[in-house]
This record gives sequence, C-alpha cells and structure tokens, in this order.
Amino acid sequence: KKQQQHQQYRLELTEDDIANFCANVYSVGHMVTRSLEEEFNTVPSLDDELVEDWKMALMDPYEVPIHTPICWYLGLRACHIFCKQEGRYPGVVAVPNSKSDGSDEDPLWKKDIATLTTIFQEQVLPHYKL
Repeated sequence: KKQQQHQQYRLELTEDDIANFCANVYSVGHMVTRSLEEEFNTVPSLDDELVEDWKMALMDPYEVPIHTPICWYLGLRACHIFCKQEGRYPGVVAVPNSKSDGSDEDPLWKKDIATLTTIFQEQVLPHYKL
C-alpha cells in the first residue's frame, strides 16, 4: 500500500520544466562537501579565509543568537565526541531506574555539562582554529 502512495505523488517533468532548466543551466552551482566520516576523522587543512568566515559567523549571530547554525554545528561535534568517550549522549541516563532526574540540579547532568564544556574548549574549538 505504501508503494501505491508513493506512486501517486510521483513528480512529473513537463517540457516547460526541462526548457526552464536548460535556459538556466549556467547558473547552476556545484558544491563539494565531505562525508561525515571524513569530517569526524580527518584533521582539516584550514585556510585562513575559511577560519575568518567561521569567526565572522560566530560574531554575527542570528536575531535569536541560539539559532545561529555554526553554534549548533560545533555543539553537535562536541556531543559526538562526548558519545565516543562516554558511550552515551549527554543527559542520557546510563542506568535505567537510577536516581538521575534530568533537572538542572542533577549531579549527572552537571557532570555532563562540565565534560561537554571541556570537550568544546579543548577539542572542538582548536580543531577549527577558533
């Protein structure tokens, strides 16, 4: 039944769509990226211009600063390192039915925050020369 649902929403390309694409093909961009494995397991060869772009992104936050994408990206990198080191994600209770309640006063949560802060300052920021 799911296959039928996908088939009924199939996108149809018209001759106008193809003509429009061909007329604008010279403005199509090409972006080269790295896989997540390459991102996590290689030391980047950062040029000064790229590092300056990142620094500018950190100095020019979105209207709501917490929504700034580079902050989320760097935070996710810190969480990934935390998970590799601790075998769990920050805030996840390692033992079911433990007395950890996830509140701000929770000793496990406080320890996770301290560990994440250290990872961020000692590993993530230096990795990106920030």
